[in-house]
Amino acid sequence: MKLPGLLTLVLACVEAIDYPGGWLPNGKQCVDICMHVPPVPMCPTRDPSCVAKLQEPGDFDFLLLEQLFLPQFCRDLLAGVDLTISHRNVNKYPHGIVCDPSKAVSKLSIHGLWPSYNHGMSACCNVSDVIRNQPFDALGFAAESSELLREMDEVWIDPTQPSSFHTLCELYNHEFQKHGLCYAANGGSDFEFSAREYFKAALRAAAVNEEATATVSRWAAASKPKTTVAAITALYQTRVQVLCSAVAPFDGSKGDGVGNRLAAIHQAH
Repeated sequence: MKLPGLLTLVLACVEAIDYPGGWLPNGKQCVDICMHVPPVPMCPTRDPSCVAKLQEPGDFDFLLLEQLFLPQFCRDLLAGVDLTISHRNVNKYPHGIVCDPSKAVSKLSIHGLWPSYNHGMSACCNVSDVIRNQPFDALGFAAESSELLREMDEVWIDPTQPSSFHTLCELYNHEFQKHGLCYAANGGSDFEFSAREYFKAALRAAAVNEEATATVSRWAAASKPKTTVAAITALYQTRVQVLCSAVAPFDGSKGDGVGNRLAAIHQAH
């Protein structure tokens, strides 16, 4: 979907490497993405108020919800760029990761809900001084939270995966470990409890602007989809940030779409 005058998100292409996530070789557990990550805040400007943060669960200034526009996410994967940036670096088509056609639908989908500071962001928070950040039990979660998983499959999609079950370790655990335990860790060592708490919070945040999300999806389904920044921002009662992809198509085609296609929307809660 083309958007005249849209803020451009410049994404750098880097050498393809394995990303720290997914399933362990046994196919039963998630990779621990925080194992080698020091529990310190990300403070790009080194603001003292951010640097001083101890990254305790529940200590944040606001929540940032990111929704990805799935078709553009999939187009950029073909070019060897992952719009989630920190998740993985990929090879170009036909050697890289591609979307499942049944999942690459024209809609906005949750990427994650991120506890944030006014001058930075938390990541990989520990539960306490004695309980460190760990993955949730993916198989146990799937068995005990099947209804929640079905709900997530509707609005929180990894289009590279055939089902929400496969997404458990590819996307959901990544968001839980990196951001979910910074949101809350009321389950203590019961990581499945804390995961459910975080996932439900993300679903609630997305539901606040459910009508806006549906409208963008309707626009995208048009025969010649096109909109503007003003039209998108008018859908929301609070200020949002609209991001565009500046990734050139993998087939080398030209045109007016580069840097002018909807990639994601950020909402503060």
